[in-house]
Parts: sequence; structure tokens; C-alpha cells
Amino acid sequence: MNAASHERDTGKTSTTCAPVRLGVRAMVTAIIIVVIPAMLFFCCPGKAGAEQEYLIKAAFLYNFAKFIVWPSAVFGDATIPLGICVIGRNRFGNALGTLKNKTVEGKPIVVRKSEKAEDIDRCHILFISASEKENLPQILKAIRGTPVLTVGDTDGFARSGVMINLVPIGNRIGFEINLTAVEETPLKISSKLLKLGKTIR
Repeated sequence: MNAASHERDTGKTSTTCAPVRLGVRAMVTAIIIVVIPAMLFFCCPGKAGAEQEYLIKAAFLYNFAKFIVWPSAVFGDATIPLGICVIGRNRFGNALGTLKNKTVEGKPIVVRKSEKAEDIDRCHILFISASEKENLPQILKAIRGTPVLTVGDTDGFARSGVMINLVPIGNRIGFEINLTAVEETPLKISSKLLKLGKTIR
């Protein structure tokens, strides 16, 4: 009996790292089924660990979208997709590509690369890379008050004004929510999401 059959028969999930041959799409799908747990494990040092870490972070972005309410005017046209953008160095690799066939409230997801903050007119979620730490004040100023959810994974980003910041807690990933930053926008965050993250002001 192979490991997959054993897991199906016992109902238990292996805690070892999934081999790359299983495919990133299958891994992200498995993570998404969990539906935004408060924390997710990541394991394996080195390149494999980094790949798995960003697969999990991609799944977080997808799940965050389910718990955010945008103003109705933002999606006035039913054909408008939900845009997930990355500004700065993209460490997701192929992870975000696994979300392209996913939908949120019937809206397809489109992944885009943003060169500068002013280039976010089709972005609904903006992931700000650690490489943009020095430019963070200018980026946040450029999009202040707009219906764009900002997300990062860099220490101090939440307290600097990023709405949701993914943070390592031991060998897990949790997240902080800057309520003040959210309240300065027309976005609404579900109370369910607020209960799962650490809120700060």
C-alpha cells in the first residue's frame, strides 16, 4: 500500500513534506480545502521549504479574498476578474499560477506583476514584497483610500500600514491585521477572518 492509499484508508495526513512530483497545483488545492486555518505548517529547509512556504502563502491570498467585501462599484461589470498583483521581487515562483483557474464569488482570478504603485488600477489584492521595504511609505501613500487589500510577509509591515502581514510563528505561518489601515479604505473584512489573525492598530 502506498502512502496516498494509507492516508485515504486511515483518514490521516502525512506530516512529511510532499515530494515535488506531486505537483504544486495538488498541494495548493489541498491547502485551500482547509479554508483559512489560523496557522499552517510549512517544513523542509532550503529550496523545497521555500517552495512549500510560498505555496501556502498563495493559498492564504486566495482565502483572504473570500473574507473581504469590496464596494459593489469595484465589480460593476460582471466580467471583471479579481486581480492579485505582486510588486517587487516575486518569490512565489509558480505558486500564484496555481490560482489562475480558481474563482471567488464567481470571479476568475488574474495574477499580475506591478512595476510601481501607480500601476494598480486592475489590482484588488496587492502583495508587497520584502524588496520594497524602503519604498513602502511611497507605495502605501499612492494607494491610500483605494479598495485594494495590501498584503506582505515582512517583519514590521503591518505596523507600517500594510493591512495583512503573514508572519512566521515557529514552524507555522500566521497573520497580523492592521485594523486602522483597513478602516481607511472602503474594504470590509469578515469577523471570521479577524478572529483568526492577530489584530493591531
